[in-house]
Amino acid sequence: MKARYFNANTSSMALPVATLLLLLLMAAGRCAAQSDTSDYEIWRAGLFGAYQAIDYNASMTGLPGVPSCCPEYRDGSGTGYALGLSGEVFPLKQFSVGVHLLYARYDGTLRANENELVTSDHDTITAVFGHTIEVTLPAIAAELFVGYEPLSGLHVVAGARTDFMLNGTYRQSEEILSPSNIRYENDSRQRLQFEGTIGGEHAVGIGLYAGARYDIPLNRTRSVLLAPEVDLWTGVNNILNTESWKMRGLRIGLNLCYSMHNSPVVQPPTPVPAPPPPHERANTQGQ
Repeated sequence: MKARYFNANTSSMALPVATLLLLLLMAAGRCAAQSDTSDYEIWRAGLFGAYQAIDYNASMTGLPGVPSCCPEYRDGSGTGYALGLSGEVFPLKQFSVGVHLLYARYDGTLRANENELVTSDHDTITAVFGHTIEVTLPAIAAELFVGYEPLSGLHVVAGARTDFMLNGTYRQSEEILSPSNIRYENDSRQRLQFEGTIGGEHAVGIGLYAGARYDIPLNRTRSVLLAPEVDLWTGVNNILNTESWKMRGLRIGLNLCYSMHNSPVVQPPTPVPAPPPPHERANTQGQ
């Protein structure tokens, strides 16, 4: 398999990285300068994992350079997952900005059925042919997102994702689904079986997502959090350079985070003078 190089896309990451560094500096300055008496979250970091239900939307006859008799692939579905690290800072009490660095999979199957008249035993019948392409699409994903906390513990999040694709693979076949008494010219009910690395795959994929998560404290100080999250996402560009094939999906994830909070400044109580001894009170009353 050929290695992929992303030198041409390195500059495209400069702006998000610079933006994140600026926000980190803003948060650090706020933490150093502000003397607030209320409790608020400063930053959090942890692990993120998610299951993905994937939907494909396509308009193509097959993969580039792979022989196919399919009139058109239009849709498909699959499952995947995402695993990695998360980090988030809170420039304002109810607003946050964060990143995910993930290993992600967007695996699934494109399917299309074709009805065609064929001749069998001197009779003309309608045969149904099934076309399938099973794909494995791994990627290294970097997500930049913003969050808003309308209610205590509930965060609404939205962001963008950049997927650096890692040499996806495919397995293609065509099969006679019905009737059961006919075969191809190779005396088999399957043909056009190929597999290998997907050619013409976009090196970089762009996606958008939005969702919500809820913080569940695991200790009294709220420094350890378990945060379930649900997101809807969609791909902006096509998976292939020359064909119309996009994906979207539902992601159900879980964050396990360590959270740093501001410690409220507690003013010491004003000292109350002690009452005079009893004999001094008696002398005062006699005078």
